[in-house]
Parts: sequence; structure tokens; C-alpha cells
Amino acid sequence: MVVVSLPGSAKGYTLDSALQSWITSTEDDGLKNYQLVQSGLDTANGNDIVIYAYSWTDAGYDLNTIDFLMLQGDNLYLVTFTGTKEDFNTLYPYVQQMVLSFQIL
Repeated sequence: MVVVSLPGSAKGYTLDSALQSWITSTEDDGLKNYQLVQSGLDTANGNDIVIYAYSWTDAGYDLNTIDFLMLQGDNLYLVTFTGTKEDFNTLYPYVQQMVLSFQIL
């Protein structure tokens, strides 16, 4: 799991436009066997977030990634988790709880 703060990178974005831009950027990465799993809106600790999940392969591994994007002013916050399909199903409930309790200080 990785948490990234991108100050100033969300200027002029809404959650929907940030999600669409993120999807386009990910699709342009050329990931092998990329497939969108789901995307949508949710709430984490009182903040609106977007969730973007996709599957792909690398070095013979079937991987799942889920990205959580949150905007605050002009700042974008990203929480991302990637794991094999087997590990993903086991670890996702823990990742979900961490994201739902995420606070921007």
C-alpha cells in the first residue's frame, strides 16, 4: 500500500474529472492485459473519494490494483494497493478499513 500527496495537482478538478483523468492515464500506461474492474464514488471519514479498480499482468503474475483518490482544495491524495489476485482478496478488507479511516491532517 502506498499513500501519495500531490500538492497543487488537482487545481480545477472535480472528483469526476480527476477519476476520468486517472483512468485515461492508467490506460495509457500500456499495462499488459489491463481490464477495468470497477470505478465509483464513496466516502472516507467524511470526505468524498473515488475508487478505481483494475486488473493486469506483469512478469507472469495476475495482479489487481485499487486506487482511492481524494481531493482537498487543489491537492490530490492517492492511496493505492496492488497485490496478486490471491493476496488481494485476503488483504482488501484491511486496506478498505485503512482508507475509510484516512484523515488529511
